[in-house]
Amino acid sequence: MKEEESQATETKREEAPKEESLEQKLQRAEQELQESKNRLLYLQAEFENYRKRMVREKAEFLNYGTEQILKELLPLLDDLERTLEHAKSHSDLSGLVQGVELVVKKFHSIFENMGVRPISTVGQKFDPLNHEAIGKEERADIEPGTVIQEVERGYRLKDRLLRAARVTIATEPKMEGTEH
Repeated sequence: MKEEESQATETKREEAPKEESLEQKLQRAEQELQESKNRLLYLQAEFENYRKRMVREKAEFLNYGTEQILKELLPLLDDLERTLEHAKSHSDLSGLVQGVELVVKKFHSIFENMGVRPISTVGQKFDPLNHEAIGKEERADIEPGTVIQEVERGYRLKDRLLRAARVTIATEPKMEGTEH
């Protein structure tokens, strides 16, 4: 009988490490499953962020994809407007004036259809976000910091500044000093 008991005790000892080993395997498998779930959640979040970024970039491209070409066309429009101003002073060039006026109107129409809008300047308070001061003039009749001349028109493309308006602003006249 002692022999049978010792065999039973030995069998239990052998089974105990096997059970422990199975528990360890189960824990390891559960841990690996949890790590896999976490990686999956991370990848899902990464993909969702990527998708949102692509949607945002596509919308931005559609809204502002023409920005560079418009920047290149603006000097042409400026030249045509200057030519028109010059031609108006010569009455014998009325045909030229009409032609240039038509071209300028077409430019403005195209720009307007693309979302380009001119920036208000003359009579406005100087705004460094929309205006570039290239000159100043002492004026007693106008509040200092007011735009008095537009040298080059500024434009916005929807809500972005395409080009700042180049302007001359009024400054306070200097007081002449008294002689001692």
